[in-house]
Amino acid sequence: EVSFHEQYGLSILVQDIDSNYTLGALEKNLNNLRKQLILEEIYQKNKQFVLPNDFFRVAIIAPPDAAGLGDFRADADLLHAQNLCEFKYFYSAFQGDAVQNEMQVAFQAVHALHESNPFDVLVMIRGGGAKLDLHTLNTYPLAKLLCDANLPVITGIGHERDNTILDEVANRCFDTPSKVIGHIRHQIFQQAQQAQANWQEIEHASKLSVKQLEQTLTHLNQTIQHSSQQLLFRWKQQIEPLNTKIGRLSEAQLQLKRHQVNDLMVSIEMPLKNKVSLKKMALKTLQQMIQEGANRALSLKKQQTQQWIALILSSGPKTQLNRGFNLAKNPCTNQPVTTAKQALKTPHLQLEFIDGYVAAQIDTKTGILKKDTSHDTSG
Repeated sequence: EVSFHEQYGLSILVQDIDSNYTLGALEKNLNNLRKQLILEEIYQKNKQFVLPNDFFRVAIIAPPDAAGLGDFRADADLLHAQNLCEFKYFYSAFQGDAVQNEMQVAFQAVHALHESNPFDVLVMIRGGGAKLDLHTLNTYPLAKLLCDANLPVITGIGHERDNTILDEVANRCFDTPSKVIGHIRHQIFQQAQQAQANWQEIEHASKLSVKQLEQTLTHLNQTIQHSSQQLLFRWKQQIEPLNTKIGRLSEAQLQLKRHQVNDLMVSIEMPLKNKVSLKKMALKTLQQMIQEGANRALSLKKQQTQQWIALILSSGPKTQLNRGFNLAKNPCTNQPVTTAKQALKTPHLQLEFIDGYVAAQIDTKTGILKKDTSHDTSG
């Protein structure tokens, strides 16, 4: 009631306080809510969600004209403008008689969009106000809405000392909306820095791996060239004695035939002059035949020797690549793949041509195809 004093002036005397709005009644209501949620085994339900390390899509429920919403959007709009995170806003009263209905509509809208395009987290912010205004948030329907949410919820109601039941059952709570957006911004920046570090590590490892492979290929190429030269030199050493031996045998045979001809000419020199002429003609013919036969034999041996040399010279890998062939290799072991069975065990092959390499993939479902002999022209 209002009273007047001559010395102190007007004053207001509180006669009684509605027990429904005393701190003791609010705490009692909060305790009852907590016990009911624990009894229904949903008090810790939202805390079972694992908060993501990074945020890409965030839903926000807040009063439309709250000061805390402006603080939140000061940083959120910058993140959204840089395409770092998308923020979707849903509005509801946080005090008064319309809280329950508007909050339920907001949760339904969040869940509907979450089904088609999931959010990483739901943020509930208010932004300050009188302590007694919090009692409208300490109701069972609102607490159950948050507990049954199908995504993690972060609260920033705006009181540093006094929490609501929503703060208790949320996955994580902050004192103010500014701290909520500060946490989101910190996680985004931290993950971006980690991603950059991971990319640099991958890039460094890739360059190192490519350098090692290049060194391995260079070494293998040098080994192949050295082995080819050694093989060619060895075959030349084996062929040259054969060529010399063939020449000696041919010359010996030719000399033997000449001696035989001379002996035959001596033996036919008989007193019969008429037969001498015939014998000379026959002898000359025979000599020509022998000479031609020896020449043919020598020419044949030389051709065979040249063919052997050409075959050996064309057996090197580089020569085969120049002729249009290619070399199949296992890209992991860099070993040649020489059979169809080996190819089936190596789904990815590296084909070497004269001008470079190409990657090939084996169709393992087809298996080994039978060789088509319809176009085989070999003898």
